[in-house]
Amino acid sequence: MGGCYSESGGVRLRSFKFIILLFFGFTSACGGSHPTVTRLDAIVTDELRVQRFVMNLVKERSPWIISSDPAQVGIVNWMRFTQGSPVIAPTESTFPVILALALTKMFQNAKIHETDVSGDLYRLVFPTEGSKRFSRQAYWANCGAATDFMVRALEKFRIATRKISLWASKNDGHTLLEIYLPAFKKFVAYDPLYSVYYLDENGVPAGFLDIQSEIADLGFNPHLWRYKAIRVSGNFSPKVEQASDPRLQHYNDTDYANTVYKYYFRFVVIRHQDVTSTPGASLYPDDPIVRGRWIVFSNSSLTEYDEAWENEVLEALLKEHDVRRNGRYYMAIYRLVNTLVDFPIPQPVSQGF
Repeated sequence: MGGCYSESGGVRLRSFKFIILLFFGFTSACGGSHPTVTRLDAIVTDELRVQRFVMNLVKERSPWIISSDPAQVGIVNWMRFTQGSPVIAPTESTFPVILALALTKMFQNAKIHETDVSGDLYRLVFPTEGSKRFSRQAYWANCGAATDFMVRALEKFRIATRKISLWASKNDGHTLLEIYLPAFKKFVAYDPLYSVYYLDENGVPAGFLDIQSEIADLGFNPHLWRYKAIRVSGNFSPKVEQASDPRLQHYNDTDYANTVYKYYFRFVVIRHQDVTSTPGASLYPDDPIVRGRWIVFSNSSLTEYDEAWENEVLEALLKEHDVRRNGRYYMAIYRLVNTLVDFPIPQPVSQGF
């Protein structure tokens, strides 16, 4: 059957998909309008997905997070101050999730946005690098700073992350991250502004290639997807508390599936190897700036926009970010051309790396 991005060969990420399509009762396997499907997981509630997610986390026997490093102690103490004692032990798999719960709790309690005090969220909370000190003041921030907070805090514990950039247009984007969780042996997607994981009926979270596969197979129809966007807060509740700041409540009230999924997932950028080089170790001598490799998936063929608009956005991304256009990143771009069953890894439109 035809490929999802190009007719060139590649590795199938979900070669079993055709069997699943038949089992779920699709009226057609590919082509035309999206088929009708009866999901067998319809009775699996959000609460049950979250419960299974937690069970998957705690049954994995990764090491406990224990350290006397001042920066690590400061982060752990802030988490306890903000969220209280965790209901599960902090391990390599559970610690990022506990951190995310604490960040969500602070956001919901905050009445001060980082820009109200012209600050940087991470530095507002942890004002002294390498110290146990932390602020008892609650702050909140938008997607970029929230993601940066998670990345910088997890870096202190040597937990691997990578940022994800989404673009609805060349002037409108959204930022979130993937976190490597040993319990699932993969990078797991998390949206810190909305406190969202993407969970299947067994509590297994999606990475962004999983979400991209859903888009390729089923289009922007998240009610048909295997993975559901679920907000997780409190002690692993699939609900978000009322925000103290009405500006944040706007995001709490947002219909994620019909807004973020359908609007921002038009262009998905997985930011591999976003690193800050030291002089002598970067791509260019004595040049200590961030560099890396980006994989860009363009899903705009599933939207109302034409190819000219798609080209305009991609050209803007290349001009601003690609290393061959005075940017910082090697970029490979893949265009979605149809919604057939298989998901091969294609030859990129732009030879990135």
